[in-house]
Amino acid sequence: CTCTILPAENQGVVRAFLQAHPEFSLHGLAERVPQALAQHVQDGMLQILPRRDDMDGFFIARMEKRGGHR
Repeated sequence: CTCTILPAENQGVVRAFLQAHPEFSLHGLAERVPQALAQHVQDGMLQILPRRDDMDGFFIARMEKRGGHR
C-alpha cells in the first residue's frame, strides 16, 4: 500500500517484485475492499484516484506467498 498514484512506484514495483519472487502472487484484493472500489481492481491491484474516488490517492496490492501459511 502506498500513498502515491505514480505507476512506476506502484504497479511497476509490484510487477518487478513478482517477477523476481515467483513464489508470490497477487491475491484476493477485490473481495476485501468496498464494492465501489472493487470495480477498479485491475490485475489484482487497486489504484485509488482523488478525482474519480473523492478521496486521497492510494495504491493497494495484496500478495500471498504460495504454499505459505496465513
